Amino acid sequence: MQHGGLGVLQTYRGCPFTCSFCEWGTMESPKRVRAVDHLTQEFEAIAGHDVYAALLVDAGLNLNRNAFLNLRRAAEESGFFERHGLICEVYPAAVRQEHLDFLATVSNAYVGIGLQSFDNAVLAHVDRTYDERRFDETFAKLDAVASLAVEIILGLPGDNPETFRRNFERARRLPCALRVYHCVVLPSGLMVRSPPEHRLDYDPVSLKMLSCTGWSEAALAAECRFLTRQASLQGGRSGEFFWTFPPPR
Repeated sequence: MQHGGLGVLQTYRGCPFTCSFCEWGTMESPKRVRAVDHLTQEFEAIAGHDVYAALLVDAGLNLNRNAFLNLRRAAEESGFFERHGLICEVYPAAVRQEHLDFLATVSNAYVGIGLQSFDNAVLAHVDRTYDERRFDETFAKLDAVASLAVEIILGLPGDNPETFRRNFERARRLPCALRVYHCVVLPSGLMVRSPPEHRLDYDPVSLKMLSCTGWSEAALAAECRFLTRQASLQGGRSGEFFWTFPPPR
């Protein structure tokens, strides 16, 4: 861990969901959690490196209640988040008041909201769902206590250029940052759990999706170029697997 950088914190492993684009849900059931005293020691060690924030690498702040309660208690005992920031993910449909209250105590909270798509027809292909009304309510509550970034995936099977572009534009209308990730075909995810009709073609080394149902190779490459241009124009960043966009001005 670099002094003055970012601390890394984990309170449990695995995920209760089994979205097919992801491998977290295929891990051991997330029943075992870090104890309060262990987390308190972790906070003390991280603080000793003069970090500006802790990155919570759990599947989500709100996907394991016992882990969350231990994290909250350790944070209260150590006072860590009174002086440091927190970067974490939340599953929007499972946000409760206790999570909002906790985030309100953090000096600088940055929360990623993993939607993947606003379109339920697309999400049905990867074992996810989306509730528009509930999302809008949850977004407003999270926006009051944290800086937000919505996250979507480019190249999901069953999506297509037109639907993705609508999702991108919908996300850019929100008063928050946006992260777009290039779909990858993970060994315990889409590689083994996607049906044959998805017709997956992916790079054997990077595992990046090249084409699939709804996406020709040319169309997916064209959308990558579009995102790279937009990130440059809008003050964002482009990487091998992602594009990031700041909140709209």
